[in-house]
Amino acid sequence: MHIMVYLIFGNQSEGIYRSYVVEVCSYLNDELNQPVRIIGFLSVRNFFAQRASRKAAYKDAHFLPMLPFMGSWKWNIVTLLLIWPFLGRSKVMALSPLAANLALMLKKIGMVKTMVYDSEGAVSAEWNEYEVVPSEHMKRTISGLEEKAIHQSDFRRAVSQKMVSWFEATYAYEGEGHIVVPCTISKKFQQPFPEKEELVALRETYGFQREDIIFVYAGSSAQWQSFEMFDTYLYHWFRENKQAKLLLLSRSDASTMKTVQTYPDRIIQKWLPYDEVVHHLQLSDYGILIREKSVTNEVAAPTKFGEYLASGLQVLISPWVGDYSAFVKAHECGKVLEGNKGEYGLTFPSTSYDQKTRHHQLAQTYFTKAYFKSDWQKLIAL
Repeated sequence: MHIMVYLIFGNQSEGIYRSYVVEVCSYLNDELNQPVRIIGFLSVRNFFAQRASRKAAYKDAHFLPMLPFMGSWKWNIVTLLLIWPFLGRSKVMALSPLAANLALMLKKIGMVKTMVYDSEGAVSAEWNEYEVVPSEHMKRTISGLEEKAIHQSDFRRAVSQKMVSWFEATYAYEGEGHIVVPCTISKKFQQPFPEKEELVALRETYGFQREDIIFVYAGSSAQWQSFEMFDTYLYHWFRENKQAKLLLLSRSDASTMKTVQTYPDRIIQKWLPYDEVVHHLQLSDYGILIREKSVTNEVAAPTKFGEYLASGLQVLISPWVGDYSAFVKAHECGKVLEGNKGEYGLTFPSTSYDQKTRHHQLAQTYFTKAYFKSDWQKLIAL
């Protein structure tokens, strides 16, 4: 079988690279016998350190220095033209509109056979709703690049049905040439769930009491994460729930949070290697996925949803987070927060072991790559 090139260009974080890109490429390679080679561009700043870290996570990964300034993105085609003769007339799966447009340039001159657009989100909306890139020129041009990626690709992968609906409404997409595969859980979250006694011991190991009600947040304080909304809810919940504690798995500066300022002894903040995150999630009760209403969030499929569920948590989620808010209601695996102030007075019982194992099983059923095997097979059969 011919090698598939997975092309990356943009600002994907180390976390996204390891939990999504590497996981997808490893699955296609190991389970579906589709060899995948990652070709990525990285900023010249810290280039060698980033390259070493990312190559260590996936054997067949090769990284190139990106030209300075996002606005010069298209000139990176010169680098690709120099290396592509060694790759053959391969199939390309491109993450981000910029990667897709570079691949389309190669396809136009016959160097790429098939191009699949791996849509990570509503990129034009994200860039204009939030300060993802500082360049006003790129904010103005990204919509055209995204439209081209959607219409000129041979196939598409969307992370939610809401995203497909957005393609249709925004770019008049009418095709059936797509699959909907959300961000699924990694193998770390597919291990057998710990026994009840193990979870009790795990809590004690990390300094929590048996009666504590542990909320957990894993992620950054990027604007779409809606930290202020999350803080407002948490502050009121801490007033109503004396045993409530927050496990904040983030590098973000939380010192400005009202909850942190008011209840500093009930906040535990850590930044952990990816392999250690699962144990901290498992000892918790509630996973927080509170987002403001925006196009970015309405089409999203946050990886942490499946990870929270696989860790046995009840998910506290806003009503407009991709397809997941409806999933929480349908499967009764948390609470959809409608945004009314009455929800500030909610009280929270601990999550029972039976609930935890049920939620873990939901994730194993609906959020593994194996569940979407037939969709991935459609993609590699192109």
